[in-house]
Amino acid sequence: MSEMALRIGRQRIALGGGLRLVECRDRELWLEGGLRLRPGQVVSLAGHWPTGLSGEARVTSWRLVSVGRSGPVYRGCCQLVA
Repeated sequence: MSEMALRIGRQRIALGGGLRLVECRDRELWLEGGLRLRPGQVVSLAGHWPTGLSGEARVTSWRLVSVGRSGPVYRGCCQLVA
């Protein structure tokens, strides 16, 4: 989990290593993976994101979609913070 670290109380999230971008619409990022986030949480976007996205996003929804051999899979939406 070297891609995730705490910085000033905000979690940094990066694509890869169990987190993938499902869709990007306007200012919304739809994500899926084993990372558990909570609605209302502000996260910092780290690493390489498509179309040069950077900055911070607020988690607007996040839910468990399946549990398998490799653990839980969550899916949800984050909205970019201006």
